[in-house]
Amino acid sequence: MIGNEKTIEMLHAFYDSFTDNLIAVKDGEELEIGSKTSAVLHDTNGSLARTMMTLEKTTGVLFSGDAFEVSAHFNGGIFDDEVDVDFFW
Repeated sequence: MIGNEKTIEMLHAFYDSFTDNLIAVKDGEELEIGSKTSAVLHDTNGSLARTMMTLEKTTGVLFSGDAFEVSAHFNGGIFDDEVDVDFFW
């Protein structure tokens, strides 16, 4: 699993046997996975402390941390057609 230093600290605190394959990454660090290169971006203004995003540099696709965190607020739905948005209005 790839995460920032706080992610790694949290995983060590909660899971004893789950810590073998953890990689801590820093803001601005680049990761090469196959033919793709992603840049790690730490969002200091995110809704969660130490939110991490990745920018896939070939396509310019941004994977924001909030995309993963939002499902808890919307009963598991992450796309508009999976969420009863009328509830919020």
